[in-house]
Amino acid sequence: MSGTLVNRGSLSGTATIGAAWIAGATSPTLGGMSVDGNGNGVPDECEASPCSADIDDSGFVDGVDLAIVLTNWGTPSPKYPEADANGDGEVNGADLSIVLSGWGACP
Repeated sequence: MSGTLVNRGSLSGTATIGAAWIAGATSPTLGGMSVDGNGNGVPDECEASPCSADIDDSGFVDGVDLAIVLTNWGTPSPKYPEADANGDGEVNGADLSIVLSGWGACP
């Protein structure tokens, strides 16, 4: 990935999070910095989940994920914000489609 992580505060220096180095932050406060928890150079909030249909993070897209989407139909609950699989702020047919099309073991 090319580019830089954006510091939304007025920090300087470098901070360590696990094995990842984040430029422009001072320890221990990140103050609006993006976190790269897996150290691959991509901010965590920019990484697509390899299995966004796996709502409960079990490694499988199954009836549990389907039930979570259907139970949270409309607005995602604080307990399962992942039910909004496409991140549009609403649990609806688009999210149901993501779960059904991802059915089975996650890659």
